[in-house]
Amino acid sequence: MQQVQQVQQVQQVQQVQQVRAGIEAAETELGRESCARLQPFQDRYEQAVRDGDAARRLVSPPGRAAVLWLKSTAASG
Repeated sequence: MQQVQQVQQVQQVQQVQQVRAGIEAAETELGRESCARLQPFQDRYEQAVRDGDAARRLVSPPGRAAVLWLKSTAASG
């Protein structure tokens, strides 16, 4: 019980609250960015499910292979 009270006291400190708010804001922004970047994959998957196309679910969207290749060459160069 004493540990719970200590945690509650720490959570009430203004600096802790500010850091927590900053972390939550960053997580929200990253979530939005991830959602936008992953939406083409979700759309493609949903279309494949509707069409019953199992093979299509395993293939990257058009242009994805080129993006991966460019990233790999940039990282190695």
